[in-house]
Amino acid sequence: MRAAALGADVGLDVDPATLPLRARGMDATAILLDDAIGHRAHWPVLKAALRAIGPHDVEAEIAAVVSELFDLLSRERPLIWLLDRCAWELPQLRDVYVERARKPYFGDIACYVRRRRRMPPGGRGEHPAAIGRAVVEMVAWMAMHRVREPVALPFDTAAARCACIAVASGGLLGTSSPSDDGGL
Repeated sequence: MRAAALGADVGLDVDPATLPLRARGMDATAILLDDAIGHRAHWPVLKAALRAIGPHDVEAEIAAVVSELFDLLSRERPLIWLLDRCAWELPQLRDVYVERARKPYFGDIACYVRRRRRMPPGGRGEHPAAIGRAVVEMVAWMAMHRVREPVALPFDTAAARCACIAVASGGLLGTSSPSDDGGL
């Protein structure tokens, strides 16, 4: 029953009548998780932004990219927490998690930062991959980890999303904050 509950938590269809799981061994489990990640690890807004020559409103584009990440991490939080705990101890899971989700997203967000920065990279010692990673980690904390925070936070999910957009806009654009007319 515990496996069924865990499977439901991470979005895998586990019927208690089929227990124990048919995926025997780590290779079979990695294939099962590879399929689950393959159905979930998509970021069409970021991919479209990478294909665009230049948006009409870069702040709106950044808001959409950050919102997409926020929503993905919020929705997939149980599966991500499971993989974060297990993948570093189990090489088969690490390969799936890193190669199918983490590495591609970090590569895409670094490319996005390089294309959208208003300031030349490295002007103040910045590196696009570091800026992209900082934005991802901030969004991950606000979308996933704040729900486990033992100190009550005086804001809701909508405020967390808006804060991520505001901070990311300044960081990605190389400005101190988004403009007043940026729609926040």
